[in-house]
Amino acid sequence: MAFLHLLGRVLFVLIFVITGYEKLSQPTHFIPIYADRFKKFEDFLGTHQIKLPPALTFAQIEPKLATINQLVAYEMITFGLGVLCFVPYMSLGLFVHLVVFTVVMNNPLYHLPESKEYYHEIEQVVLSVASMGICLMLCCGKGKHKKVEEKVEKKAEESEEEKSDKQGKKKGGKKQAQKREKD
Repeated sequence: MAFLHLLGRVLFVLIFVITGYEKLSQPTHFIPIYADRFKKFEDFLGTHQIKLPPALTFAQIEPKLATINQLVAYEMITFGLGVLCFVPYMSLGLFVHLVVFTVVMNNPLYHLPESKEYYHEIEQVVLSVASMGICLMLCCGKGKHKKVEEKVEKKAEESEEEKSDKQGKKKGGKKQAQKREKD
């Protein structure tokens, strides 16, 4: 069962490592996609009278899209390898990445419900939500907490036994000393 858990973790991490590598190897493919999505995100917020801080507007972000692509790629690879190497809570980093990426990049609300793009974005959101669930399971899985709880309980029992042994030795030692004094 441990092998299957490790295999599942490896396959899950491969999604992020391969995608991150792809973003680094073909930046010219992803930069126009980012530009389109950031612009749609800003327009979407504008229709709801939500203003972005000046540093997050499309005009400020557009010249930095190549750098953003690299950062996203490195982030995906780093978090993915961290999850693979069992670094504690790296899967929470992937979770946050997926939440932000889903809201900004794969938001189905950018499209009309009748369009093909809308259904494509819905599929992407479903995949992202499933991946978020996997991240949370890896970080906060039931099995992990059971093991920790068992260790804590075991240590508590051992410390109680040690205390009772020490107290028993102390009491036994006093009684023996009293008997010796009487003799």
